[in-house]
Amino acid sequence: MKKKIALMLLLLVLLLFSFPHLFPGTYRTWILKAPPMANDKRATKEGITAMVGANNRFAIEFYSQLKNKPGNLFFSPYSISTALAMLYEGARGTTATEIQTAVSLPGDGNIRKPAIAAIYNRLNPDDGDFTLRVANALWMQTGYDSIAQYKDDIQQYYCAKLGSVDFQNSPGKAISLINKWVAKSTNNKIAGILSEDNLNNQTKFIFINAIYFKGKWEQPFEKSDTVNKKFNIGQNNSVEVPMMNQEGFFRYSENDLFQSLEMPYKGDMLSMIILLPKKNDLPWFENNFTIETIIDLRKKLSELEVNVEIPKFRFDFGERLKKYLVPMGVKKAFSSGADFSGIEKGHELLLDEIFHKAYVDVNEEGTEAAAVTFGEKAEAPPPEPVKFIADHPFIFLIQDRTNGNILFIGRVVNPSLTGSDS
Repeated sequence: MKKKIALMLLLLVLLLFSFPHLFPGTYRTWILKAPPMANDKRATKEGITAMVGANNRFAIEFYSQLKNKPGNLFFSPYSISTALAMLYEGARGTTATEIQTAVSLPGDGNIRKPAIAAIYNRLNPDDGDFTLRVANALWMQTGYDSIAQYKDDIQQYYCAKLGSVDFQNSPGKAISLINKWVAKSTNNKIAGILSEDNLNNQTKFIFINAIYFKGKWEQPFEKSDTVNKKFNIGQNNSVEVPMMNQEGFFRYSENDLFQSLEMPYKGDMLSMIILLPKKNDLPWFENNFTIETIIDLRKKLSELEVNVEIPKFRFDFGERLKKYLVPMGVKKAFSSGADFSGIEKGHELLLDEIFHKAYVDVNEEGTEAAAVTFGEKAEAPPPEPVKFIADHPFIFLIQDRTNGNILFIGRVVNPSLTGSDS
């Protein structure tokens, strides 16, 4: 009988600038211990560039799979592609080829694995003005073991924790242990994410990738400037939502189809880019949204004085990902013909399901902005600030400013909705 690998992707993104009211008493003492470092000694600039390009292509292609789902969207392509890469390390034959193609992974492990390690280390800084943590783990049924080379790879290059639990005879205890590890890895901001509903009698392996981000705007919004305004949600309908407002110098670009605005977080490593269609027609824009769109807008961003209005929004998003990955070519992994013999040779393994959970909260607060100069100033800035009024659906992404790595991507269709069915 086939033994199923249950792959669980756990993601909670907290862009919390006023989180004391959500987590009372934790704000001033909130510290996350720096994680261990991955082995990036052999990483090359070319390898890192290849991995970033692979993740970004996956981000846009996976967004394309999700775009027809109604409502708000939010997910971490980095989280998903990292978990798939962990699986790829133990996949063989067609199973490996399909995962490699879907995620555009470099086939040469001497290039791929050190680059993955270097990106992991960059995303787990010891200090700074923001907190970003990535945690990987493989939990195995007691009595099962993975191949030594596989364990070495995911520990060296993914900094993955290896744990043994009894899914079959003590599922409650196993779930409690895993949930405690996730909570500890994310400073108790992800709790109780795994339940017995996620397990079945064939579950023998659970892969986990958890990613946590807390950042403050480099230039925060004043609460006193936030006012309720109409946000157009389509078909001549609108909702009243709190709109944040500020005027300042930001990296900005536009063309005939959309406006782009980059808003940095404190620390200058990460930023949010908002893509706002000029016409209130997000579906048309999504159908023409490609990796070239992102590459081109990054080249054209330049610093201008901008009058910014964006809505406050907060919502969670949860989804099973199998139905989106199969059309991208990841088929064998979910079938009885799956080959994960690089993980464990004693049993035949197949992938059961991939679960993804995300949460985002964007609002005004932050510490006072430091003096910031991004890029080159425009040669002839307009006499009046450019207006960037996000009063209709838009796409947003959070990226590493240095290498362009897309960590999170989503869309806001209705900022007044907060649930996973928003």
